[in-house]
Parts: sequence; C-alpha cells; structure tokens
Amino acid sequence: YHTGSHGFQINSTGNTLYQSNEHSFYNPDASELMAAFRTNADCELRYDNVKKLETTSTGAKISGGGVLIGDNSLYAGFGTHIWTPKTQVHETQGLAIVRSDDGVWGGALHLAKSRGSYSSPSAAASGDRAGAIYFEAHDGTDYLNYVAGIEAFIVDTVGTNDTPGKLLFSTTNDGTNGLTTRLEVSSAGVEITGKLTFANDGLANGSIDLGADADLNLYHDNNDAYFDNNTG
Repeated sequence: YHTGSHGFQINSTGNTLYQSNEHSFYNPDASELMAAFRTNADCELRYDNVKKLETTSTGAKISGGGVLIGDNSLYAGFGTHIWTPKTQVHETQGLAIVRSDDGVWGGALHLAKSRGSYSSPSAAASGDRAGAIYFEAHDGTDYLNYVAGIEAFIVDTVGTNDTPGKLLFSTTNDGTNGLTTRLEVSSAGVEITGKLTFANDGLANGSIDLGADADLNLYHDNNDAYFDNNTG
C-alpha cells in the first residue's frame, strides 16, 4: 500500500522470497541502477550510478573513493608528503592481523612495489621505496607532520630473483616535522647517524661488549674510560 508519502510491503508471517535469475533495483525513472543481484554471477551496489562494491568468484571488490572503518570521513593528508590513504581505520583499538592454523607463520603485513600498472606490473628501480611505515601526529591543524618512519629502499639494479635493499629508521627533530635518518641497515652493515648511547647494564654506565662471550668490554664509569680484555 502507499501512504501518499511512502510505499510499503509488509509480510507479518514467515519469510518473503524473491525468485529470479536477476534482481535489479532502479531509481523511480529507471535512469540509475542502485543495486543488482545475479545468479552465479556478480552482485553490485552503486552510488550515483557508479559501482562501488561488487562480489566476484574470488571474493569482493571495492572501487573508487576508499574504505573507512569507524566514524567520520576519510582524512586527506598525512606527513609532509601529503599522503591520502584510501583505507583508514578510525577506531580506538587499532588494526590486528591474525593467522590461526597449525603452521609456523603468524599474521603478516606485506608491502610491495612495482613500476608499470596493477594489471601489468614491471620491475622496480633503484631508489624506489619497496614499502614504508610512517608515524604522524596532529599538530592542532592537521596530520601533515612526521614523528618517525621505517622505509625500505631498493639500492641497485633489480633482476630476476635479485632485489638488493636497505632499511632506514628515521625520527623527527625538535622544531620541524620532516624525517632525519638515524639508522641504516644494508648489505654493507649498519650505519648510525648521531649519538649512540648504551644504557646501564650492571657493568658500569653502559658498555660495548664484543666477542662470542662478551669478553671485550668498552665502557665509562663517569670518571674514567675502560678497555677490558677478559680473555686471551
């Protein structure tokens, strides 16, 4: 029935079953498809006649805009590079990746890089970031401010089963919002930029211990410097 404002279909007992190979829902003048459900094929939801969510034989696909979990709307702009992530989680408990099986692997986060396109990827190049984790903070105006970052770079020519790289750990200095590299790990070893401090480990006010059994110790007790060779 229709009230003059809205139409109603009410079934007070049992279920309402719709049987057809395809169910399609349009706006009043049939100029825009809003949703469609097809037997043994895709199902889709649309916004303003643009497909946003569809099922496939392997799962589901979300197109355009982005994905928001939580309240508000997608934030535009993170870090000094002005990232605008298309998937954002606005919740108090964060994001968890869990794997439960009888194997040895746990939950994992995979970050990858290619040149070319998604449908036709090609080899990454030296200097490309293979992936990164960035930490940002709101400064009262926006989130365009780095606090720290971990970045993985490709450092030489990429070939088949040959992808050399380095890992950079960076922090932000007082009075700025950009990153400064403090630790670099590469095939050549470890490079540290800035001061390296060892905390008190019971030997003195922090020590550098070398050797399989920490037989060589370098430390300072606030008065004198020591170079102890305990074996040999």
